[in-house]
Amino acid sequence: ADESLKKDCMTDSGKYVSIYAFNSTDDEITAQSQWTGLGYRKDLLESWGYTKTPVTIEDWHELLTVAKENGVEAPLLTGSSGYNFSASFMTAYGIYPGFYQENGVVKYGPAQEGYKQWIELLRQWYAEGLLDQNFVSNDASIMPDFAYMTTGRAVAFQNIVGFFGNETFKAGFTQDENIWIEPVLSPVLNEGDTPLCYNVCSVAAGHPSYIAADCKNPQLAAMWLDYQYTDEGMLYNFYGVEGESYNLVDGKIELTDVILNNPEGFSPSDAISLYARGNGIGRYNWNVASHYSDPAAEEWMDYWQENQTFHLEYPTNVSMSDAEGTEYASLYTSIETLVNEMTVKYIMGTESMDSYDQFVESLYTYGLERCIEIKQQVLDRYNNRGK
Repeated sequence: ADESLKKDCMTDSGKYVSIYAFNSTDDEITAQSQWTGLGYRKDLLESWGYTKTPVTIEDWHELLTVAKENGVEAPLLTGSSGYNFSASFMTAYGIYPGFYQENGVVKYGPAQEGYKQWIELLRQWYAEGLLDQNFVSNDASIMPDFAYMTTGRAVAFQNIVGFFGNETFKAGFTQDENIWIEPVLSPVLNEGDTPLCYNVCSVAAGHPSYIAADCKNPQLAAMWLDYQYTDEGMLYNFYGVEGESYNLVDGKIELTDVILNNPEGFSPSDAISLYARGNGIGRYNWNVASHYSDPAAEEWMDYWQENQTFHLEYPTNVSMSDAEGTEYASLYTSIETLVNEMTVKYIMGTESMDSYDQFVESLYTYGLERCIEIKQQVLDRYNNRGK
């Protein structure tokens, strides 16, 4: 009945062959909000006299330089390919890593001019010691090791929403109660630009489940699955037993002390597992984690979601035919390997930028044009589902 969900739950031929879980909050079915983003050690920067909230690439250069001058080992942490989960810094140049779509047209990030500009930025920062010199082996694409996050070995990194603010102290990962990790928007080139952010959780439907052909009681299995979509089923699955693990106060969830201050010493996330199943069948409540951490966590998620744009994502619920999948895999494996290898070499300065045009040409020699063509026809079929 919901047109926004329909095409994510059907095949290209219009058939429904699986039972999808729906991402939701306590109150509504909706795609998952951005749950991880860029942040920095605000407490450290302020102690060094840097009080500006970084907005532009130039602001970030200043911030990282201040950190380097104050002895920080790895001012900026990234993933092993130079970008983090939300592609911060790369998105300042209007592109995403890998394949994305813009107004229904498929594009490939590393083949765009913006990719070269992003590489040149990180190449400069690496040479200046602002980028982690061990980024290839020290992968921090979603969040860093706590040793980097809490000891001042790094000041800027991707982080999950549950460890911003002073949550590392509250969770016992540090004894320093003054640590404050400030969430910020993805950088832009110019003040006033709208930040672009990469979010792979951009659809509400996912986690398909099936009833096996040899199920002895398919009707009962279907009834059980159906229950997982009800408000009652969702509350049981994610919060447990009302009056024991949670209470409803003015319609809002409040976890009890058995969860938040467990007498056996369990963390809240471990304690709730004694009462709640919490998997991806039925309604998958993605904002439940905010109940285990600082109430501001939900505000931070809203801050990211409302002040950034995510419009370039390539849909996740598309489907290739067997022939398309085989051909695509045979071509793209070599392309992806080349991109990862050359990106690292360019950033680290072991490869001259004089070879960059040849690198891009090699992508097409390896079959990039055909890969884009396959991705495009798959996207077109997806957009025409149900019509």
